[in-house]
Amino acid sequence: MGNWANEQDTSPARNASARSLCRFIKVITIGATGAVGAIDTEKVYGGITRTSAGLYALTFPKGRNAFIQAYIIAAGTPVVLPMAYPQSVNAGAGTANILFTNASFAATDPANGDKIQLIIEVERS
Repeated sequence: MGNWANEQDTSPARNASARSLCRFIKVITIGATGAVGAIDTEKVYGGITRTSAGLYALTFPKGRNAFIQAYIIAAGTPVVLPMAYPQSVNAGAGTANILFTNASFAATDPANGDKIQLIIEVERS
């Protein structure tokens, strides 16, 4: 478990209108039945909770636009390569869902021991 990493980019080349881009990076270790444990203590930068099989709710600082990516960076056993799909992204509210599926596109939790790298970029005004 680590803390959310926070990077801000206010360079004129990427941000001509004086907005800032905040990037939050988190590596999440999945426990039994998709448990994400106590990593949600960093509410300042965001959190993640499991809402049902394969579906996780994200919170992050509110912004104008948001871009979300999730990657499996280490697989537990059995090795199933889940795919992650951001859903219901609401940058203004600072919320989104991410759905993990198996190769048949059925909602499934990442396996016990899997590590997920979650990247959230938020354009702040």
